[in-house]
Formats: sequence, C-alpha cells, structure tokens
Amino acid sequence: MNTVPFDPRMRFLLDMQADAMVRRCARFGRRPRVYVAGPYTAPTSEAIAANVAAAVAVGVELRRLGMVPLVPHITIPGSGVSWKQAMIECLSHLRTCDFAVLMHGWERSRGARMEAWLCSRVRSLYPPLTSMEALEAAAVEAGIAGERTA
Repeated sequence: MNTVPFDPRMRFLLDMQADAMVRRCARFGRRPRVYVAGPYTAPTSEAIAANVAAAVAVGVELRRLGMVPLVPHITIPGSGVSWKQAMIECLSHLRTCDFAVLMHGWERSRGARMEAWLCSRVRSLYPPLTSMEALEAAAVEAGIAGERTA
C-alpha cells in the first residue's frame, strides 16, 4: 500500500508522463532529478515539522526508486529567510529538475501552486506528478528501481 502522501486526483495522467520522463533520462545515462512540491508553512512548529517529515518520506521513496530527489523543505532554511527569498531559491532548484511531484495538500500551499504553475509553463519540465505508482512502474521498467544513487 502506498503510504507516501501524494495527491490522488490526477492519477489518470501519470503512467505515460512518468514512463516518458524516465526513458528520456535513461537515454542520456542519468537518473531523473525529482523536485518534491508540497506545503511547508503552517500555524505551529509541530505542523511545520509534520510537513517536513512528509516531504522527506516522499524523497526517501523517490531515492528507493532510483531517482535523485530534491526536497526543498530541507534544502531551504526556514528561519531568517523571507517567503519571497525562499521561493526564489525553490524555483531556481525546480528548474534544474526533470519534473516535480505534488504532495497531498499542495493546492493549499501558495508556494506549491506556484511550482505547479511553473512546471506547466516550462517546456523542459514535465507536468507535475501526483502518484508514486506511475513512477515505480517506470523506474522498474527502466531498470533503475532499487539501485543506489551516487
């Protein structure tokens, strides 16, 4: 059973997108770089910690599948950085990735909505994914699932 908190609403789009993305990266002899988009800010420090933990769980699952995750929840410092500066950094990181995955609750996050919008506008990025099943199937078929990344 999938315990990673992905948004379940857009699964019908994913099999073809994930397969095409993984094949494109494999053609160039590299692993797909995957950006994890989801809520960070919250009203309490406990809720922020829960958001970070959920994003890290997605990153761990992506690495298990042979992908190279980028989890901005842990790469962008939370204290001392304005929301605007954090988003500038996040969007810069997103542009280096092959695609993004949207975590459950992404539509309630102003930053994740901006990241999803960018994915839909930048030709080098695939539309953001919301399902781990499509990624797993593509990774297994490409022969990268379960391998360790450097």
